[in-house]
Amino acid sequence: MFLRSSSSSRMMLAVALVGAAAVSVTVNHAMATELFTTQQDFSASSWSGGTALTVAPVATPDSDGATTNGIGNTTAAGTSGTAGSLQVTVVSGAYDSVGGPGEQNNAAFLSTLASASTLSIDFTEPTPAAASYFQILLLLNFTSNYDQISPTTTTAVANANGFFTSTYALPSGLPSAPSSTLTYFQPGFIMNGNPPAGATFYIDNITVPTPVPEPTPFGVLALGGLGLLLVGRRRKSA
Repeated sequence: MFLRSSSSSRMMLAVALVGAAAVSVTVNHAMATELFTTQQDFSASSWSGGTALTVAPVATPDSDGATTNGIGNTTAAGTSGTAGSLQVTVVSGAYDSVGGPGEQNNAAFLSTLASASTLSIDFTEPTPAAASYFQILLLLNFTSNYDQISPTTTTAVANANGFFTSTYALPSGLPSAPSSTLTYFQPGFIMNGNPPAGATFYIDNITVPTPVPEPTPFGVLALGGLGLLLVGRRRKSA
């Protein structure tokens, strides 16, 4: 025997279903996975410059204020860190690289990068400015590969903290896990420009998009149930 639902009971069920659906929708919001963002992520023990560039973690300027270490941190990923960015100082020349830590044994980093299609960084223009051109290339240096990747897009306007954002298309076939054949995997950047000696620029907020999961069956069911309740109430009113 079925009991007839009262109007208040139907309303309570509708609220519950809306809440469940909202949870499902919230889970599916697009997010970004931080690779490097804190001063600990950019520590001098893991990042280094070439002959024409020197690097150091600094507190300011900072692009995003993040204080949780990214998954590229090979000693304390995901733990509490200190907000900041990577300062790059030009010694001489117009073309040189900055290398990050070796990620060949970092399973989380490798799988995340291999499953992503793009990577983004925040950066500032050099001060003093480059004489005629300035560009930052993404560098992926690993066993039998040396990928120099130009940005596909760069924002025309800086964010509130003075940082621009460049996005790079990642190549297919990146190693997705540590292996005996992967002896090194170093992410980094190449300065392609002609700032004067002593000029500085900053890199921060290195991220890849987090895959967006499909809507959960429960969330779809909740929305469907809410629709049936509303139809039933409308018929009764008619």
